Amino acid sequence: MIEGATLQLKEDANVTPIKTDDHGKFNLTAYEGKYTLKIAAQGYHGKETGLTVDDTTSNLNLSLQPFYSYEEDELIYDDGTGDGGSRFHEAGSGWGVRMSLPEGKDKAMVTGGKFLFSKSGGEAFQVEVYDANGLGGAPGERIAGPIDATAIKNGEWTIVDLRNEGIVVEDDFYLAYMQIEDGRGAPMLQQDKSGPFTERSWENFHGNWYQLESNFLTGNKMIRALVEYEVDQPIITSPQDGDMTKEDEVVVKGTATPNTEIKLVNNKEEIEQVNVNDNGEFNTTLALGQGENQLKAVSYVEDTYAGESETITVILDNQNPDLTIETPKNGEKINRETIIVEGTVHDKQLDAVEVNGQKAEINGNSYSQRVLLENGENEIEVVAKDKVGNVTNETVTVDVNYHSPNIKNLSPSEDVFINSGESVKIEFDSELGQRAVFMIQMPLTGYNSLISSQTELPLMEMSDGHYVGYWTASKQAVAEGAVIEVKVTDNYGNQTYKKANGKLYINVD
Repeated sequence: MIEGATLQLKEDANVTPIKTDDHGKFNLTAYEGKYTLKIAAQGYHGKETGLTVDDTTSNLNLSLQPFYSYEEDELIYDDGTGDGGSRFHEAGSGWGVRMSLPEGKDKAMVTGGKFLFSKSGGEAFQVEVYDANGLGGAPGERIAGPIDATAIKNGEWTIVDLRNEGIVVEDDFYLAYMQIEDGRGAPMLQQDKSGPFTERSWENFHGNWYQLESNFLTGNKMIRALVEYEVDQPIITSPQDGDMTKEDEVVVKGTATPNTEIKLVNNKEEIEQVNVNDNGEFNTTLALGQGENQLKAVSYVEDTYAGESETITVILDNQNPDLTIETPKNGEKINRETIIVEGTVHDKQLDAVEVNGQKAEINGNSYSQRVLLENGENEIEVVAKDKVGNVTNETVTVDVNYHSPNIKNLSPSEDVFINSGESVKIEFDSELGQRAVFMIQMPLTGYNSLISSQTELPLMEMSDGHYVGYWTASKQAVAEGAVIEVKVTDNYGNQTYKKANGKLYINVD
């Protein structure tokens, strides 16, 4: 909502320019057709937009970009002394002076024009502003005006206020006096003949512009421009948007308009105030909060808001990843040459999980990686790293043996004949502390088919590594050549089977 903005149709001078009310509203009536609508307001960039007028009422929602300014300046190309005035015999001509922004200034708002007049002549004149894009640098497109003005003729400068025109320039421009009365009815514009000729004065004779040359009749036309320079949009140059750190503080550097004030905002809360130096730079240290820190630099001129930087996000993460090893368990005994290491990991900025130096596959909050094992103790180290450099290590040690136990000196080594109530001794040698069983595998004929050939019966370790067991024949058991098989299982789950060379003949006449 902008009060007092001026709107006018460039193509139809008969339509009187209008101003917005205190609610920023306006009502414009024109003949049907296509126009260029020009909008200007004090403290804002001017704007032009296409407009089609037809037999229906149209609602327009327009916005202007604020122009934040500081340091008013005067562009001067004369020595301040008037050495005689000039005017044309007829209305419709004028003079203009080419204005240039000082080095290092890229944009300015033209806030006023200054004109020095002789005492004689009339008072009414008009002011126009042109760009410098004409042939050979001549005045090109008119960017403001005509603006009615009244000459002061007492030796003082006539100041014409142009703030409401919204004239923003980024390059050379012309400020022009235009004569609207014939002969003596027009004021006489002074010229500086005593100072150095600047070659900036141009004459508009009935719509045609040409540059004035230095001679005894002409001098520098006494027209000056008043400008205000735009406050540079603050820019945070360091850190960069999206940077992550594990440090609680960060050095914030940036650029802004020299000698202005910057207020630094973190997550919408003002936390630091710093002055911009003569070189347009600022530098300060800010405390960060855990997680996202949305930093913004806001510029102020004499305690008045004058623009702000783009917001950058810096992430503080000084917490190590949460890491577990679910499998294998610490101290677990394993009888395989490989194992899948699995576990969970939680970190919003997770970069990688490595298992014994190999990058693991990550799926959501879980990871897995196949690892080769060697006989004996194996240490498995899992390292979780985040993008900031926080690290968590977890280790487990597993006991690996994938060699099967040995079975030696298995007996009976020769066939054994037993009858009901008699026993056979089964024995062998192996490693210490094994679980040993034997099975009698009966021939599946007749009654013997009812006897399980897979029943496991224990052997006892009678001395270090020496295992002994007995089997007693029943009346019902009859077999010719039953097979005796032993099985040894170690603490890792490795198993070895072996059949005795001697067979059993049970209740055979």
